[in-house]
Amino acid sequence: MEFNIVYPDILKLKKAELHLHLDGSLRPESMLEIAAEENIPIPGKNVLALKKQCVYEEGVKSSLTKFLKYFQFTLQFLQSESSLSRGVYELLEDLNKENVTVAEIRFAPHLHLMKGLTLKKVMDSVISGLEKGLNDFPMKAGFILCMLRGLKVKHAHEVVEIAEEYYGKGVIGVDLAGDESKYPLEVYRNPLIIASQKGINVTVHAGESGPVEEIRKAVFEINAKRIGHGIAVIKDPPLIQILKEKKIALEICPTSNVQTNVVKSYPFHPVNHIFQKEGIVTINSDNRLISNTSISKELSKMLHYFHWTIDDVKKVIDNAFKSSFIENAGR
Repeated sequence: MEFNIVYPDILKLKKAELHLHLDGSLRPESMLEIAAEENIPIPGKNVLALKKQCVYEEGVKSSLTKFLKYFQFTLQFLQSESSLSRGVYELLEDLNKENVTVAEIRFAPHLHLMKGLTLKKVMDSVISGLEKGLNDFPMKAGFILCMLRGLKVKHAHEVVEIAEEYYGKGVIGVDLAGDESKYPLEVYRNPLIIASQKGINVTVHAGESGPVEEIRKAVFEINAKRIGHGIAVIKDPPLIQILKEKKIALEICPTSNVQTNVVKSYPFHPVNHIFQKEGIVTINSDNRLISNTSISKELSKMLHYFHWTIDDVKKVIDNAFKSSFIENAGR
């Protein structure tokens, strides 16, 4: 049975969440309402039935490829201006309840065009939700726009253009996300380099299910400022020190890694070894709904499985604040 308790001492700490996917972090109750409003066919028409379509089932063998299919279901509920704005606002509200004061939310703009929205309407909608949330909750937040492995390279170039247009107006960076095992970083190298050259913050999903070489490419060829997941770095100890010297943080999402079967189980997760080797570790939830987790749960698991102290937790939280793409993101 997976440990799934939040320690009160963790909950009350101010936190920064750096790796969080909008389409994996919706409220199931809101999805039901949106389904009714927008005539989206769903099984069962209740929260329990809905969760069976988009929440990882504990104990089931999975893979990153299989795991990503959950998003095909959740994305149906983010195809209108109102649902996009609502999704962002409610996510900020949920994070505020956990004492998250810095939130970086990522999504792929091209995945929200299924019902006729333009990229501009997508961006204006999420920014509307962001502005409402920042007005109502004491926090700082911004968007990381995802290029998607599996989509054409021209779409990645469009992401860079959108990021440049909205940079400083809600957008704080770009990412390359998706199935690393099928689509290597090399395919999207040019748009990533262009983004970096334009001064846009770049993070890359690398070393999640792929080899450590993907991390090296992200660092040395792309000039990425952070690495999404990056757990393959454990296979290259000198690289851990290089990342530390370059002040490149790892956005580690332990539960997600166990669920996608890139790590056998929590006790085998390399996060503790990387932390002990003084890598710049940050702990993140990745997908609150799909993984049935939160940043507070993830940090509590570090105490449970690796016997971290509260000071250890404060260290990785501090790493997250210092590594945030949001200007003046200090506590």
